[in-house]
Amino acid sequence: MQALFEQHVLAVAVGKVTAEALKEEGIDRILAPSLERMGAMIIELSRYMEKQSALS
Repeated sequence: MQALFEQHVLAVAVGKVTAEALKEEGIDRILAPSLERMGAMIIELSRYMEKQSALS
């Protein structure tokens, strides 16, 4: 499972507590907004996906 997070899966956290828990589990590819709110997380994920789409 961890190999998937290294290449194919992006973990998305609402805030630093969840991001830290993911790091403790060995997951390094984590997207987390600076403003720790669900809406901010969705916007951050959307921006990330747009950038990835532009690179393809």
